[in-house]
Amino acid sequence: RVIILDILPPSAMRLFLKFGESLANANPLFSAIRDGLWAGNKKTRMVNTGATFFEDLFEADQLKRRKKVNKLFSEADLLIIDDLFLRKKVPEQAADDLLDIILNRYSSRKSSVITSNRVLEDWGKLLRDNAASSAILDRLLHRGHLLKFEGKSYRLKEASSRLIENKRKSSG
Repeated sequence: RVIILDILPPSAMRLFLKFGESLANANPLFSAIRDGLWAGNKKTRMVNTGATFFEDLFEADQLKRRKKVNKLFSEADLLIIDDLFLRKKVPEQAADDLLDIILNRYSSRKSSVITSNRVLEDWGKLLRDNAASSAILDRLLHRGHLLKFEGKSYRLKEASSRLIENKRKSSG
């Protein structure tokens, strides 16, 4: 699991390190960001899964609203993309879309949080554009922080614990 934190304030970094890898609704950091507690007064947050992020951009293109949606993603004080590349197949224009948004955010020093289970070395293959992938990662990592988590998924750990507990209850 990879989490890229781009220009987050130290208080948010401490929360990330304390609460771990997931941005699921149960995570206190995700909830704090969603509820507007991030850095006190930040007014706009965009929270998306990787799949819906690309779907929103594709839909905006179909409805001739691409510039407006790109602007929303680019200008939000904080953009969170959770589980980027969870699905291996991304739209044909995904590399260009993500690159445009990250370039805009980088130049205006906006904060971004991106999580992915894919290793960074695979991003070029997944986007089908090594040059765009390199530029995206270059901007994200220049002023950002890369956190790597290894080991079993917390979901698998919880499921395993529940199975053991259920077996214990049914046999006892």
